[in-house]
Amino acid sequence: MTEQDFLRQIWRAYDTVTVEGVGTRRVLNVCFPTRSVQIALAGGNREWVRCEVIAEHQCQTGEPDDIATIEALHNRLMAANNRNEDLQRIVSEQKTKMEQWSIGELKKCVNKLDTNLTVKMKTMHAIEAAVARINEFLDSNPDPFKIP
Repeated sequence: MTEQDFLRQIWRAYDTVTVEGVGTRRVLNVCFPTRSVQIALAGGNREWVRCEVIAEHQCQTGEPDDIATIEALHNRLMAANNRNEDLQRIVSEQKTKMEQWSIGELKKCVNKLDTNLTVKMKTMHAIEAAVARINEFLDSNPDPFKIP
């Protein structure tokens, strides 16, 4: 592999490289200034190898380049675009519903609420008056259970 090929590659954890005379090994680390990779050898040993002795680089995705990454990002972008279009459609529908509610209909709703509130206020005043009469009756009679 040339230095330019080495620099064009997308290096990820768990990538594998085929090294001349060693075989296929897992990449542990990458050093771009020296254009070398650290590979795992048998027995837990590690060794740095330069790009010139690397015959092949295989990404964890199985692709030697980042086509899979580009496709995944494209799919995510399309999904986000679809979600955006759905949200725009929902906003448009809500705007249409809000436009359908005319000022007259809103006034009717407010008037209806006002009428209901007036009825409740009258009922509250009647209840307060009745409680006041009961209290007067209880205060004026020393024995409230004896009817005059």
